[in-house]
Amino acid sequence: MNKTLKKILLIIIAVLALIAVSWLVKREIRLSQTVSDMSLDTTNTVITGIWDDEDLSKYKYLVIPDIVVGSGDMLEYSNVTDIGEGAFKDNVWIESVHIPTHIVRIQKDAFNGCTSLRKITYAGTKEQWEQIIKK
Repeated sequence: MNKTLKKILLIIIAVLALIAVSWLVKREIRLSQTVSDMSLDTTNTVITGIWDDEDLSKYKYLVIPDIVVGSGDMLEYSNVTDIGEGAFKDNVWIESVHIPTHIVRIQKDAFNGCTSLRKITYAGTKEQWEQIIKK
């Protein structure tokens, strides 16, 4: 393979990598904005709902974030560990939910009344899923 062709292939691979990274960053920003009404404590984060109660219809595909960044004088990263009681109750717009491996508890009625919910995916293994406390 000649040098020019190698250079062209490397440029194409670099551009594709940049596009992929850009997509992931945009996706992560969008997802972290999706679920931002949370109660925080010093060791974990509990998802309590969606911040934009006025237009829940845009949250059909819900992804629970792995971590959140606290505000204030210092940035603090917290693992999301719980989906709180009634967090998404009666949200008829949610069609799918993705749950990360940091979740250890899904509290009572977290998804009760989510009549459009058809798909729940989990980032971990079946054994990890079975360890989650579901109240």
